[in-house]
Amino acid sequence: MLSWTIGDVTVTEGNAGTQLATFTVSLSIPSNQTVSVVAAAADGTAVAGSDYGATGPVTISFAPGQTSQTISVPVYGDTLVEGDETLKLVLSNPTSA
Repeated sequence: MLSWTIGDVTVTEGNAGTQLATFTVSLSIPSNQTVSVVAAAADGTAVAGSDYGATGPVTISFAPGQTSQTISVPVYGDTLVEGDETLKLVLSNPTSA
């Protein structure tokens, strides 16, 4: 049975500018056909628009035999004193999986 995993990512946001949080989405086994899934960033303790750029929904496609793809979420720097913040990458609507 085919399953998905998403690698954890840690990014230091900095005081200004944008850093990319690049997630690796992996399939448990290669498929002999194209497989796709819809991905979207979602709030954890970080808030879309102020802490990170709303990303998705976007379709991630895996060619036959391919087992990993990446998706990047922009993280915004600021000068606020705050603890670690989190966001989620949510997968939905798989096809051919």
